[in-house]
This record gives sequence, structure tokens and C-alpha cells, in this order.
Amino acid sequence: MKIIAFEGPDLSGKSSLIQTLSNVTGLPVAKKNLFKFDNEEEHHKFIDLKAEIEYNYFLAHKHLFTSFIADRFIVSNIVYARFYKRNYDYSYMKQEDLSDIDVRFIFVSLNDEKIIEQRLRQRGDFLDLNVTKIVGLREEYERVFKEFEFSHLKLDGAKRIDDNINLILDYIK
Repeated sequence: MKIIAFEGPDLSGKSSLIQTLSNVTGLPVAKKNLFKFDNEEEHHKFIDLKAEIEYNYFLAHKHLFTSFIADRFIVSNIVYARFYKRNYDYSYMKQEDLSDIDVRFIFVSLNDEKIIEQRLRQRGDFLDLNVTKIVGLREEYERVFKEFEFSHLKLDGAKRIDDNINLILDYIK
């Protein structure tokens, strides 16, 4: 089984790449953000339970599909827990659940702060996002990928989608 796991901060361009890759390959998409909240406080109250529910959701996909695209995966759980200084309990993760999975991490990053500002204005999230937080999250992703030595393809979210899709297709062969 293969999971093509897209990781990266909000507004980096993951969703556009995920949708295009799904259209090109026919692979289903498992979205990490299964739950939507009216405000940030509700979102943060549910975050720990949400991670475990989403993990089980991915395991269900493991049994339903031979391969799928994940809109965020375990790297994002680590990054966001650290960034927002939350305890993150990994005890529900079992090595045997992941042992037969080929995870191809794709880290979508956006370094151009002007593009980040533009995307922030266009999207208008309820979460308290700003350029400083997004840059901080991007840096935390860099640290986690390095610390855990996760092999990954790093993409610039400002590049043309077609160019990035070609790189992804080569990487996931």
C-alpha cells in the first residue's frame, strides 16, 4: 500500500496539487480536516481527540484502497502540536498499523511572503493565521522532517501546478 502524504502549512498550495494529482492518477483523497468548527476555541478543544479519530480514518482507507492521497498526515500532527505547545499522545499509533505502508511525503512550502499575504486575503480563514504564523509553521515542518529523517520531496507552492505535478509523478513511481 502507498500513501502519498501532502504536508505543509496552510496556504502553501497543497489542496490544488492534491486535487490535480487525484484527477491525473485517479487516486482517492483522504482529507485530514474532517471536522470543521465555527471558531478557533472549538477547534482547539477537539484537537487531541481529532488526531486519533483521523488516524483511524486513515487506517480505514488502508483497508479500502491499495493507495491513496492524504491531505496531511502524521508530520502535520507533530508540527501543529509543537507549534501550539500542546501535548501530543502518540500511544494510539501502533507500529504494526504502519509497517506495510509505503509513505511518500510531499512537503509543500511557500517562501514568498507576498504570496502568503495575498492568499491570506483571498481565503479569509477563521483561524488566527498571519504571515508570521505561517512562516513559523513552515520552519517547524523543516525541523520535524530533519529530526525524524523523513524522506520527502520538497516543492515550492508558488511554482506552476503542472511543473510540480510532473515532479510528484516521478517521485511516487
